[in-house]
Formats: sequence, C-alpha cells, structure tokens
Amino acid sequence: MLSRTQFYPVPKSLAAAIPLALLLSILPGTAGLAPRAATADPAAMETPSKPLSSEATQKLLEQLEEIDEALQEKRKAYNTGLLPRLREAAANDDKAFALWLEATREIDYEVQGRSATEFSDFRNGKGKELRTTASFTNQLRLQCRFLTLVILQANAQTEEDRLEVVNGAAAYLEDYVASAKKLDGRQEELRRSALDSVIARHLKLDISARRSKGSAAYNPGSISEIYQQMILPYYREKKAVAAINAAWNKRIAHETAMVELLKVPEQLETFQKDRVPELKWGHARDLFEAGQEEPAAAAMVAIIKGNLAHRSTPGWIGELAGIVGKQDAVTTPAAGTAAP
Repeated sequence: MLSRTQFYPVPKSLAAAIPLALLLSILPGTAGLAPRAATADPAAMETPSKPLSSEATQKLLEQLEEIDEALQEKRKAYNTGLLPRLREAAANDDKAFALWLEATREIDYEVQGRSATEFSDFRNGKGKELRTTASFTNQLRLQCRFLTLVILQANAQTEEDRLEVVNGAAAYLEDYVASAKKLDGRQEELRRSALDSVIARHLKLDISARRSKGSAAYNPGSISEIYQQMILPYYREKKAVAAINAAWNKRIAHETAMVELLKVPEQLETFQKDRVPELKWGHARDLFEAGQEEPAAAAMVAIIKGNLAHRSTPGWIGELAGIVGKQDAVTTPAAGTAAP
C-alpha cells in the first residue's frame, strides 16, 4: 500500500526543510493530522509571589538611607575640595578667564571630538577678543564667586553652614550690583543657571552641587531668586525681625539700582509703579509672619489703599483678610468655651 508521501511525491530536500506539522497541513487529505501544540498548564506557569516582610522593608529602607548618607558625604568632600580653586578664580578676571578657557577646551572641544587645532584657532581668535572684553571677564568672575555659594548651599547642614550661605549671598549681591556698570548691560553668563555653565560642567558641579531637597538658587543674575532662596528663608525661620527688615530694604535698593542703570525713564517708572509695591507687600507679609502683626497689617492696608489700580490689589485684599481671619480664629475662643 502506498503511503501519502509516495502517492504525493515530495522532493527529499524540501521534505527535510519543511516542518512536519506544516507538511501535513499542505498535503491533500491530511487535514487534522498535524500534531497539536501542547496546552500550557496555567497553574504550572504561575510564579508564587514573594512580598517583602515588614522587617525586610525596614532593613531595605535603612540600607538606602546609609547609601544616601555615604553618597552625600562623598559629594560634600568633592565640592569642598573645589572651593579653593573657585575662590581663586573669583579673585580677579584673569584667573576666572583662565578657568573658563580650560573648561571650554574640555566641554566644547574635547568632549565634542573637535581637534586641538580648532581649539587653538578659537583661543587665538575669538578667545583673545573675549579676554579683552571687560563685560565678559567680569561676568566670569561673578559666576565663579556665585558657584562657591552654590557649593556652600549644597553642603549646608549646620546652622553655621546656613549662616555662611546667607552672609556670602549678601556679600555677592553687593559685588554684583557694584560691578553692574562694567557689564554694559551684557549678562549672558549670569542670566542662566550657573550649573549649566561650562565651568560648572567642567568641574562636575552640575551633578555634585545640585540640591535634591529644599530651596536653592542657581541663577547668579537674579537678585530676587537669591534673596528668596538663600537669604530670607533663614531669617524667616528665626523670625529675626531686624534682619528681615534689613534684607528687604537691601533687596528693594538692589533691584532699584539695577533698573536705574538702564537709564530708561519709562522702565524705571514702570518698576516704581508695579514692582516696588509688590516688594513692599512681601516685606510687610514677612514681618506679619515674624510676629509684627499690628504694624505689618497697617503697612499692608496702606499699600492696598495707595495702589488700588495695581493688578495684585484684589489678591492682596484676599490674602490680608485670610491671614487676619486665621489669626482671629486662633486667638478667639469658640462660643461656650473659656478663654485660656
């Protein structure tokens, strides 16, 4: 008796290449003869779950905390080691420019795969021009000085550390405002995050000095950010009324001085009309929060009355009503209860 393969001859080479299941399915009369795939047993495929016990979870969290502490200590040690170099660069324009040129060679040329000849051409051409541009070299010096603050800010753990940041930021702002005349309105290197600069990336500060928790200031040209993130939080926490007063008065003076340097009457007028009332409001609000409620509330009412057309006035009214109402709810005993 002839087999199916004898009756329907298939070349040996083809038969060897075609899987049995496929071969049977294409030969006439073989439908249903192809071997069936094994049915998987769902129970056999299941992997038993292995949840973390409360003890294992606690142990894991402790390990992660230890690793994080070790990492922070290494970062702190690395950052601290860079302080002398940055302080030296912040001492004068020449040293700041030398550090910038070194950083530029690595970040913009070596990392990008550009040749030493290309860098040499840049250094002897555009680099030489920038070296003699006071507005540029002064920006680099200020940037280096600010990066020392960024390091101190990232490393701050004790009260002494935090106070060093506050005092350093105040001194930096005095330098920045006093040096503004030399900038001739050019602040390209100061209007972005200092951690994005070639100097910071060259020194790896974009990794080691970036804070993961808490407030931080990174923009060396933002007076507002430096006060809000480096100076005022410390004084607010301490409810240091005299220091809060002094800091806000300096902040208003610094921002005003920078606008006056522009020598554009319209901009100064707009600043006095829009920005100054906002600064005064922030000043009064901080004093209220520091315990000077009566004089601060009076100052806030005066700001509202004197700036009825200001865009923020409706918000100020609601804010003052809210904080006064909150204070009243705290100090007024509920009906039927005795006052403490």
